Amino acid sequence: MRALIALGQLFVLNMIYLLTVIFSLGLLVGPATSALFCFTTKLIQKRYDNTQIVKQYLALVKEKLKYALFLEIITVAIVYLCSVNLDNILFFNYPVILQKAIIIVQYIGLIEISLMFLVGSYLHGNYEFKSFKDLLLMSFYIAHRHILTTIILVASLLLIIYFVFYYLNAILFILLFSLLALWVSLLYNPICKKYVIMRENNHE
Repeated sequence: MRALIALGQLFVLNMIYLLTVIFSLGLLVGPATSALFCFTTKLIQKRYDNTQIVKQYLALVKEKLKYALFLEIITVAIVYLCSVNLDNILFFNYPVILQKAIIIVQYIGLIEISLMFLVGSYLHGNYEFKSFKDLLLMSFYIAHRHILTTIILVASLLLIIYFVFYYLNAILFILLFSLLALWVSLLYNPICKKYVIMRENNHE
C-alpha cells in the first residue's frame, strides 16, 4: 500500500513538473527541476504534504527562480556551444589527433555541465545559498569530491537514457522525471546531510 501511495505521489509530481515546463515553453526547466528535487527529498524524509501540492510547487518555483534560471542559462549555453563544436569539427582541416582531442573535450564538457545542472538543482532545491557563486562552487565540490557517487549517477543516467530511447512507453514517461529526481536525492541526501551536521558543529 505504501509503495502504491509513493508511486501516486511521484506521478503527481511528475505531471506538475511536465506541465510547468510545457506551459512555460521550457523557460522554467531550472526552477521546476529545483522544486522537483525539494519535493522528492521531502518524500524520502516523510515530510511530504499532499495539501495544495500545486500551489506549494509553484510557490517554490517562484522562490527558486533567480539562481535556477542562471544555472539553466549557463547549462543551455555550454550544451549549445559543445554541440556546435561537435557538429562542425569535421569541417576543419585539423590533424586527426587534434580532432579526437577536441571531440573528447566537448564530451567532457557536456558531462560536466550536465552534472553541474543536476547537482546544482538538487542543492538549490534543498538548501539556501548566499550567492550564485556559492551554489556553483558547492555543486562542483560535491560532484567531484564524491567521485564514486558521481560515477554511479553518470552510469545510471546513461542506462536511463538508453531505456528511454529504446523502450519509452506511457508508464515510464509519467514517472520518468520524478523517479530520476528521487534517485539523485537518494544518492546525495546522505552526503549533504554530513556537511550540514559538520557546519552545525562548527557553529557550536
